[in-house]
Amino acid sequence: DLAAAGVTSVRSAADSPAGMRGYITLHNRGELILRTSVTIRINPNMPAAELEKMLKDTPASSGLGDDMLNLWGIKMVADGGSDLAFLRKDYVNRPGFRGQPGGTQENFINACRLCNKYGWRVGIHCVGDAAVDMVLNAYEAANKDDSIVGKRWAIEHGYILHPEQMDRIKQLGLLMHSQTWHLYNLRRNFLQNYGPEYAAMSHPYRELLNRGIPILGGTDWSLEPSDNFKWMWVEITRKTIDGEVVGIDQKLTREESLRFHTIWAAYSTFEENVKGSLEPGKLADLVVISADFLKVPEDDIKEITPLVTMVGGRVVFKKDASIVP
Repeated sequence: DLAAAGVTSVRSAADSPAGMRGYITLHNRGELILRTSVTIRINPNMPAAELEKMLKDTPASSGLGDDMLNLWGIKMVADGGSDLAFLRKDYVNRPGFRGQPGGTQENFINACRLCNKYGWRVGIHCVGDAAVDMVLNAYEAANKDDSIVGKRWAIEHGYILHPEQMDRIKQLGLLMHSQTWHLYNLRRNFLQNYGPEYAAMSHPYRELLNRGIPILGGTDWSLEPSDNFKWMWVEITRKTIDGEVVGIDQKLTREESLRFHTIWAAYSTFEENVKGSLEPGKLADLVVISADFLKVPEDDIKEITPLVTMVGGRVVFKKDASIVP
């Protein structure tokens, strides 16, 4: 299904050791048709000694693998989704409620320091601004032990960001893993829960780029379909499911949107020099599409469909058997 959507690489953002074994089995059989970077989910609230033993005894760390299957790092969760995001202020529709944090500040600091100690890159789900605060505090604590700058640790989502948080993100060399469908589908939730001021802060792509912070596109599949051209249309138009245009000053150009889902995304896995663009010497991962993305009318972008998908020069999807790659 993902190959049919024109996807050639995936970053599995919350897997398990059993899931990793499944990927290894497919890889050994030659049946893994999508390049896969696996992120193992851990609970930062587990006893510190138990967590350290697990990380210390695991005979692996970030970067292990090859260009078909590798370990990205560790995933943790600092708050809930749009209805449970951990905020600095009360929800406008629920006085006294500020969301649901995924653990204590102390536990996140300890977990991040241990991950850094044992060579694991970290990405933490954080939606609300208070959750972002908690994650940045933990990352800064790990950074004091051994610099994480250049290791490409990440913020997962980061719906609500303040300028001073972006400054801290820049200083730590963090990546912003962002999924545009949240802007498209969840605009009503943002307004109802957070109010117009916070809702207007969502997905500040232009501001992040202007600050030199890497943004990397994804779909958050399987919560939403891996319909990349639809999400690219949203990035370019800033249109929501209700037809509202939100933060037009934060929109991406067509070229930026294309990079957002290709070579910028490859940067997350330290693979921007081997994939993400069509250049001599790079992996032959490519997609033939139904229309010229750069030239079709803006609202036709969301109608573009993949016709052929190739991974390493191997055809893994054909929409029509008569199509010759």
